[in-house]
Parts: sequence; C-alpha cells; structure tokens
Amino acid sequence: QALLYTILNAMHFSQVQSCVIGVSARLDAAELLEKRVLSRFSHRKLVFSLLPDFAQTLTFLENLFRVEGADVEKEPGRAEYLQKFSSSVTATFTSSKIKELMEQQVDLISSPRHLCQLATVAVSYMNREEGVLQRGDVERTLRENLRGSLAMALGSCSVLELWLLVSMHRLRAWRKRPTVSFTEVYGECLNSGALAAQAVESYGRMCAAHSWENLLSAELVADMSSSQRGGRRRTGAQFQQARLLVPQCLLQEALQTHRQVPLALQTW
Repeated sequence: QALLYTILNAMHFSQVQSCVIGVSARLDAAELLEKRVLSRFSHRKLVFSLLPDFAQTLTFLENLFRVEGADVEKEPGRAEYLQKFSSSVTATFTSSKIKELMEQQVDLISSPRHLCQLATVAVSYMNREEGVLQRGDVERTLRENLRGSLAMALGSCSVLELWLLVSMHRLRAWRKRPTVSFTEVYGECLNSGALAAQAVESYGRMCAAHSWENLLSAELVADMSSSQRGGRRRTGAQFQQARLLVPQCLLQEALQTHRQVPLALQTW
C-alpha cells in the first residue's frame, strides 16, 4: 500500500499523466485500503464488470441451477426427478419476464459470486413439496435484488439529483411522458413553482447536466438512445430521450430518509 500511496500522490502533479489499473474480485476493494491511501482516490474511477454481456450473464445464472446426472441416474426415481427439475429450469429461463428483469439489472451484477448468491436465494424460495424451480422463485429474487440496488443508488444521490428524479416522475405521472430529455427535465424544474425553480437554478445548468450524467451512470435513468444493452451512449446525452427506472415508492422513501432534502422538494 505504501507503493500505491506514492503513485497516487504523484498523480496530483499536473506534469504527471498516468493511470492505475487494479484487478480484484471485489468492487469495494478501494474502500478496504488504508485511510491515507483512500484519501488519494479522488480521481475518476472506472469499474469494469466481469460479466458485461447480457447473454453470458443469463447463461451463467441458468447453469448454476443445472444438476449433473452422472451420480443420480443409478438411484431409482432420481433420473425422473432430474429430468423434471431440468425442464423447470429451462422453462424458467426462457420466460420473457425473467429476461426482462435480468436485462434491467445486468450492469448491477458485480461478479459471479453475486450470481451465486442470487441462485441461492432463488432456491430458498422453492416449494419443498413440488421440488422444482418455478419462474416466480427467480422473479422474486431478481425483483428484490433490483429494489436493493436501486435503494442503495438512491441513498448516494445528491439533492440536485433527487430534484431531477422527482421532475422526471412528475413528467411521467402527470404529463404522461414516459421518456424525456434532460432539457425537458430541467425545464420542468424551472417551470413548476418558485421554490423548485429557485432551488435548482442556484446550482446552474452545467451542474445539473453533470448530475444527469451521474443518474445515467448509476442506472437510475435509462438512456433510450443506446442501440443495445451495455452499448455506449451517443454524444449529446442531454438531448437524448431517457426513461426513469425508479418506482414511486422507492423515490418517496429516498426523499424521507435523505438528511439534506429540503422541505420544498418533499412537498413538490
């Protein structure tokens, strides 16, 4: 860690142009470092998932439920059960609903270990009497995982980012706009009452645009201009159509638990 501290400390000089590449199975590896080293992590960090591809992630999760039949085929009745269980796994992962839920959170899955944890939770939801995997078991697991990931991301949002999310919700719920651009969201903040306009305008448009990028990176807002899941966003993200991924109940919960949310935002 002493070497890492020296390298990161040198990166603060304008004459130094460098980057540090770290490989770890944990996304919180930086937080496990010493405080003096962690204090030097003020630069931009890019995290690359081990399973960035949607098809690979879905196949990996499905294979976790597969049971090898070499050892059980010799026992009476086990071969029939194995075939029945295998059929239930295939039926579950060919469901369009499961694929939709997985597609919503493929970027939130940090590692193969995370997938193993999801599979363990899904198995714990299985009906013991039936003894086969049901689509509802995996669906419940994925919904809970998505809810937990969104709640964690909302907990780290700034007040300005919450202003933008509430503005998106107002456009979707009251003006029937399922997809909106940053320009429309920012305009909604400025045109929806004096308190909202004064609060948001004090930050400035450039700061609000940066917060919009943070919402896109945190997967709280989905960029509808991407050609495929995991693809790069096109330039001019402020003018591209985006969709709010946060349900109203989670947004209300975030507003109530955030320590610095002004009363004007809660009542707006």
